[in-house]
Amino acid sequence: MRHPAGRTFRAAPHSERLLKMPRIGIVLGIGIVSLLLTGCASMLPTQIVDGVAVYVRDAKTVDDYCRQRTAADQSVPGRRMRGCYIAKDRTIMVLEGLPEVLAHELRHARGENHVGACGAIPAHPDGLTPTGARCEWYTR
Repeated sequence: MRHPAGRTFRAAPHSERLLKMPRIGIVLGIGIVSLLLTGCASMLPTQIVDGVAVYVRDAKTVDDYCRQRTAADQSVPGRRMRGCYIAKDRTIMVLEGLPEVLAHELRHARGENHVGACGAIPAHPDGLTPTGARCEWYTR
């Protein structure tokens, strides 16, 4: 090719020009978008029930989330939390496949509470205390 100033030059092939592009910007841009999409997707609620965001997550996520935000079950060493209700956020975090735990946390969301530790199990969805007695529920 001839340059208007009279010099001859060879145009770089398309692939060669692509190699010279600032790839770091492209890679960073794709990485940031991927991170944002992944992070947002993991924090989307599974569903909304009566205005409460319900998150169904794995055991480690539920236990970590609930222990950081509640005082419940802190005194039981080795016991994993299966769910919790965070009133200030109107949020429930529960393990998958435990409808009795979700029902328990929804009771908290409706303003009910129980005396002492109380764990819901399929045979006793209202919950049992660590001694095996039925949980005592009351409305605040």
